[in-house]
Amino acid sequence: LGWEEFVLPFRSLTPPAPDPIRKGAIEVTDDGVLHIADSSGVVVKTAAALDLWRATTDNDCRRHNFATLPVGDFAGNIWWSEGLFDQKRTGVQVRKEGADTVVVSTYGTLAEHTMTIRQEADGAFRFCNTIVYSPELRDLPRVGLELELPGTFSQVEYWGRGPWENYADRKDGALVGRYRQTVDEQFYPYIRPQETGTKSDVRRWRQHDIAGRGVEITASEPFSASALHYAQEALDEGLAKKQGHSQEIEPDDAVWLCIDKAQYGLGCVDSWGRLPLRKYRLPYGNYEFEFKIRPL
Repeated sequence: LGWEEFVLPFRSLTPPAPDPIRKGAIEVTDDGVLHIADSSGVVVKTAAALDLWRATTDNDCRRHNFATLPVGDFAGNIWWSEGLFDQKRTGVQVRKEGADTVVVSTYGTLAEHTMTIRQEADGAFRFCNTIVYSPELRDLPRVGLELELPGTFSQVEYWGRGPWENYADRKDGALVGRYRQTVDEQFYPYIRPQETGTKSDVRRWRQHDIAGRGVEITASEPFSASALHYAQEALDEGLAKKQGHSQEIEPDDAVWLCIDKAQYGLGCVDSWGRLPLRKYRLPYGNYEFEFKIRPL
């Protein structure tokens, strides 16, 4: 059996009813911490930081002999050698430009991220992002942001590919639909900890508690997203292969939400590190993307 999806050459004559407008407020502190609040108080408090890393997969790296193996063409080894792992924000400037808030963040010499935040008439906040990467970098693991949300935001509703995880070069078997899941269900316990849980071609992502309070993320173009009780760094063993197991990692109290313009493909042409096809890689360059966050 098989299936395929395609766009019909017509649109519905009855537009969907718009969601009720819920006005919120946004504030960015001098150190770049973002506060999003609705009428009942603060919903989200997060650094809204650029996400430079993907927890490397079995296909990304040759850890067992990294110290003696040339970097070569193994994607994860290249990312490690370039210093992308655990590169935190090293500088931030916050300023107002009329009604907009502009946050300029630097990540060592690897990247500069300019984020312009504007409130829309529908109560949402638009985030316009421009990322300038260092020309010394080669392929990038991902282009996106990571938000730290309250651990009570345990419910996921999204419109995108599912219900299982899927990626740019591994998504034809996941149909576009509307899915309701939990954060715990996003984590697949591979024998060794690694990237997991991403959903691609997302149109809308809602992250909320059991009462429905939380946030909704939408964008002008389909994006990728994941929500885990683990930060990316927690799922990566580092340069040495430590023979760790996914079940040994303690989950965080927080929910780590990744919003990606794009993520590097998995490859998996073989099990020995062959790179994904060129169209599924993320070459060095300057990237722009935008999305909206609306309190629920």
